Amino acid sequence: MFWTICLPDTSSRIVGYRRNGRLEGYLAFSFEKAHDANFLLNNMLIRALVYDNPTALSELLAFVRTQADQFDRIIYETQDDRFHFLLSDPRNGSDNLLKGLWHEVNTQGIGIMYRVVDVPALFSALSDHDFGGQTCRIGIALTDTFLPENAGEYVVDFRNGRAKLTETDDDVDVGIRLDVSEFSSLVVGAVGFRKLYQYGLAEISDPAYLETVDRIFHTDQPPLCMFNF
Repeated sequence: MFWTICLPDTSSRIVGYRRNGRLEGYLAFSFEKAHDANFLLNNMLIRALVYDNPTALSELLAFVRTQADQFDRIIYETQDDRFHFLLSDPRNGSDNLLKGLWHEVNTQGIGIMYRVVDVPALFSALSDHDFGGQTCRIGIALTDTFLPENAGEYVVDFRNGRAKLTETDDDVDVGIRLDVSEFSSLVVGAVGFRKLYQYGLAEISDPAYLETVDRIFHTDQPPLCMFNF
């Protein structure tokens, strides 16, 4: 079952999918002029698509499909970099060809930034988080030119995926060194340690532990921000 909410801005709508009385997904969209001289020609701009399961996603996309004759183009703002797998034709309609005969499928931007400002508080807050089920004692050397008191060397004892900050640096298994900017992106799951190492943005004392460290900070779901600034 679908329901629609009209927001104070009359061009904005929220469509929800409900099953057995439970909301399982919704999408928020607005209208955008597609032609200066033809007021009947508009685009559908989807600003949010949230769903709990494949059925909810399928039903919401079915609703979007029914609007195909009402809009010139449907434009979707998403943080899902694999969304194009859903489309039978992932091209974005620009007809741009990139070098090597690659078809343009989207335009991409980076805006939000994350920052760790208190390393002890971070690992205290994440005491119940499972860091990949890994066991390893890691020395983390951070540089932070903007907030020098946040810089320093920390030892984190990971046992079966649970992290505990310790006050001694004896007998660490491996040491890593990186700036707090890369560390912040690593902790929230925006980038993996292996990639930072490949880019030369992180150092590791023993490359034999590269896989372990990468698994510790790996996450299946990168950060998602639904707020516009």
